[in-house]
Amino acid sequence: MRRVAESRREHPDVLARRPWVDRTIFSRSGIPGPSTVDQVRELVDLFDRGLLSQEEFERQRTKVVPD
Repeated sequence: MRRVAESRREHPDVLARRPWVDRTIFSRSGIPGPSTVDQVRELVDLFDRGLLSQEEFERQRTKVVPD
């Protein structure tokens, strides 16, 4: 059995992880994007991991769920 790291060296052009996708493109084109619940969950996850401050979280949340 071959190790994954060895096989990657043979193919340096292969991505190590999935590319980031701008989901706003999909919602404009008619293809369903992420649900509001999914977006809020992602914001909560970023806040819990310390990547968003309280102010940033509130600002982004109001974009997803207007008051």
